[in-house]
Amino acid sequence: MNYKGITLLCVMMLLFLAIASFPVSAQAKDQDAGILIIYSTLDGKESSQVKMLDLLAGHFTSHVTVKKDSDVEASDFKGKDHVIYFGQTKRKLSKKLLSLC
Repeated sequence: MNYKGITLLCVMMLLFLAIASFPVSAQAKDQDAGILIIYSTLDGKESSQVKMLDLLAGHFTSHVTVKKDSDVEASDFKGKDHVIYFGQTKRKLSKKLLSLC
């Protein structure tokens, strides 16, 4: 008998069964984590770099909120697991913003 062929066939079947028992795709979490991006710019407008950061954060969650540092309120932190601060200019953060964090 051809024991080599039968052994190879059995090993291949075991490998196939082992691979087939694992899920093919990753399962998403029940609730998507939120990200809050706070930015400071000279003119107070959302720059292209802030938009790029928004796009990058969007790869991890669909719930991304972008706010200017002077417009942030306590309610903006609800449902957010991560906060990113992008300071395009060197400035001291307001006491109001620091108290919210």
